[in-house]
Amino acid sequence: MSHEHYSVEEGETREDRKRRYRKQAENQLYDEGEIGFCGSNEAFRRREEKINKRVQEIKEREE
Repeated sequence: MSHEHYSVEEGETREDRKRRYRKQAENQLYDEGEIGFCGSNEAFRRREEKINKRVQEIKEREE
């Protein structure tokens, strides 16, 4: 299941956009097998780093 299609809604707020970027990043990384269940604090930290990096990439592409 792919999560590739995302549309920008008219009137989207900064918070809406941040949530959309994060969800898009999580879905892409999950589809790529880069993230999954995190059983430890270290695994959770690594997962968050990957998500935050992908969010930044998505933001840069859209700007």
